[in-house]
Amino acid sequence: MSAPAKSIGEIQWSQPATKGDKPAPRSGHTITVVGDKAVIFGGCGVTKSNEPCVSNQTYYLHMSSDPMKWEEADLMGDVPPPRWRHTATLLPDGDNIMMFGGHCKGRRYNDVHVLSVEKNEWSIKECAGSLPQPRSHHTASTIVEEAEDELSQPTHKVFILGGYGGLGTSRDFFMDVHFLALDTWTWEKVPEQKGVPPSPRSDHCACVAGSRIILSGGRGWSHGKNPGFHNDVFVLETKKMEWQQPEGFNPEDDDPITWSKLPTSLWNHMARNIESVPTDRIFFFGGQTSPREFSNSVSIMDAGTMEWTPYTMQGAPPPPREDCAIGYDPSQCNLVFFGGWKQKWLDDLWILNVAGVVGPPYAIMKTEPDTGPLTGGTPVILHGLRFIESPMINVRFTDGKKEANCNGQFVSDTMIKCTSPDFSKFGAADVIVRLSISGDPFTVNETSFIYYANTQAKKSMAFGPGLMAGCPAGQLVSFIVQAKDLHGKTRTTGLDPLKVEITGPCKGEPKEAVVLDRLNGTYEVQYFVPTAGEYEITVAIDENPYDGNSVYMPVRGFPCKVDFGESWDEIKVGGVWPKLKGWMRAWAPDDASVVVVVKEEEDKGVPDYPSDRELGLVVDPPKPLPEPLLKFSELSASAIAKAGGDDIQLRITQTDGPEDRATKDKEIRSSQCDTSPESLAAPSFELPPLRLARLEPAEGGEAEDRKSVV
Repeated sequence: MSAPAKSIGEIQWSQPATKGDKPAPRSGHTITVVGDKAVIFGGCGVTKSNEPCVSNQTYYLHMSSDPMKWEEADLMGDVPPPRWRHTATLLPDGDNIMMFGGHCKGRRYNDVHVLSVEKNEWSIKECAGSLPQPRSHHTASTIVEEAEDELSQPTHKVFILGGYGGLGTSRDFFMDVHFLALDTWTWEKVPEQKGVPPSPRSDHCACVAGSRIILSGGRGWSHGKNPGFHNDVFVLETKKMEWQQPEGFNPEDDDPITWSKLPTSLWNHMARNIESVPTDRIFFFGGQTSPREFSNSVSIMDAGTMEWTPYTMQGAPPPPREDCAIGYDPSQCNLVFFGGWKQKWLDDLWILNVAGVVGPPYAIMKTEPDTGPLTGGTPVILHGLRFIESPMINVRFTDGKKEANCNGQFVSDTMIKCTSPDFSKFGAADVIVRLSISGDPFTVNETSFIYYANTQAKKSMAFGPGLMAGCPAGQLVSFIVQAKDLHGKTRTTGLDPLKVEITGPCKGEPKEAVVLDRLNGTYEVQYFVPTAGEYEITVAIDENPYDGNSVYMPVRGFPCKVDFGESWDEIKVGGVWPKLKGWMRAWAPDDASVVVVVKEEEDKGVPDYPSDRELGLVVDPPKPLPEPLLKFSELSASAIAKAGGDDIQLRITQTDGPEDRATKDKEIRSSQCDTSPESLAAPSFELPPLRLARLEPAEGGEAEDRKSVV
């Protein structure tokens, strides 16, 4: 079996033992992991009798066997012709493998074959649409497009990028983009992409992170001093069909900002994106760095930040090589490598465990609370992402060398609860909390928990004015409790259970004290007593808060007695008190004096303090407008137009009788009329004599009686 990574940020190389009939040495083949099988197809190499050949054999590596077991698959159906430098893509059903392209003896392919691992059967897939030109040394990447609405399903597309080939005998490097829609098995060429695309190339790598395809390295035509070997990185956002550039990119700059480049020019290398939380990781291995110079180094890129990730490596790595095959077993966090080329074909099997970098597809983001006593028992809520319901949840508290485990309980996909384990045999420590569900590798993202030495009441202390004699009764007073651990060290976190008791001469119980946890090892106690006298204060701490027994021990110096004085003090005042007469007013104009004014009506010697009305403290309510004598029903447009003239016509309504009698319009003619609302409500002019006039009916109506003013 493979050796797992043991620490965060660690990767572990191993060369597992195998049994069975393994494949002959080869390069340019593919590995696709289906369940517990690694499926190897094709490649260029030698036969077991050491004869050069291009293969169309299929082998299974049973990775769950101990030791791992090789098996040459006996397959039915339309087996593809021999080929190498093709692509093999696991389809969304998790069983079928789609193979595209490749070449053999000068011939390039653009056919599609599908292998059902469950049925052990090959089939040819007839596809519609615009097929890519025959090619090899290309890449194939599956993109999942979200459903457009609740009634539709997500769609899957396999994108083909770049490569080397052409129709007939023509040969060229490509950087065209095609995709095969798997729901209809129809090819479509993307005619144009936004942004600046990579130069035509082959022998590059492409990895999928969400809706993005991240392309790296490769080789193309040489130009002048440029030999055509690449170390650049490009990002194709398939939602927009755009080659994206990093923020701040300006093509007019002398040295434009680019995505992080590969450590060196690299082609025929291997790369694989692995899902991780919160961001994926891309692993690079091997390849050529210059002609006939081969690499066995590993590089890791954060697919979210597009920056390189540091790591530590355990175990001896494989010899340098190119044209190897790579697969990924998510159940064990193992990258699987087989074969390759370095001046000869290779047939060795290597495992790189990356659990220390990627972890499982879920993560802890926060522990609440994030501190607890060494003796354990603290109820802890783990907040995170993508938790899976399972009866087997293991929570590990570790400082990297020492660890203690406990069981977790699933609450939701973002919450798991547990009880912190006893860490007392290791001592106080800052630890990392990690999680494993259903036997998965432990999570790798860091979230901390602080184990502190339990608070000791006899080592703790209290101080402050609320413990001093002479405190005034009836007023809030306070003091501070400083918690210390069993070694006498000052505590720096909170959550200690404190109990405060107050007894004294007052009738009934004093109001319960308030304890404010400052979460830094100090607690502010606020309290007051209603009457003067001597009181006894007791502060106690539960030193083992989660052992199921509430046993409180008094803090050093407690109980203590505090003498409270009266709130009011008698003060002797010199001089002659003012004689109380009609009434008295007193106020404090400043912090140093009190003014007293005694006043009666006939006393003219002492001026009265300004009244509230004079000070603006009382405002008289506005006087209501007088009830209008005349209520206007309409102010004609001509009246507004003539407001500045000598003659204005107002149209008003005056009620002549009880409310149930009809009102009659009256026209008033007046000169120099004030049209303000106040004047209109109570006009100052007198009504002229009235006379009854007969007005002509409006069009379509009847004549009506009106009174007009002459």
